[in-house]
Amino acid sequence: MTKKKDPSELKKRGRPKTQIDYEKAEKLAFIMCTQSEIAAVMGIPFDTLEHDPEFRRIHKKGLEHGKASLRRMQYKSAEGGNVTAQIWLGK
Repeated sequence: MTKKKDPSELKKRGRPKTQIDYEKAEKLAFIMCTQSEIAAVMGIPFDTLEHDPEFRRIHKKGLEHGKASLRRMQYKSAEGGNVTAQIWLGK
């Protein structure tokens, strides 16, 4: 008769789960890095990031915050009298 093994004693199969540094990913997205650029910088396969729902959420959040920050800086520049910025924001 074979003895059943406790689940904690079973060997795990496959590759270890890739750890994604979501904070770093969000910072890179904030400066408008694409998903493939983030994958390259972090040394993680693009497919791994592309299929991670948390990464996709973080990436979108970072991009949106980055765009808002850039727009804020453009607006301040325009308020300071930068004619080019005024024209750009007026379009």
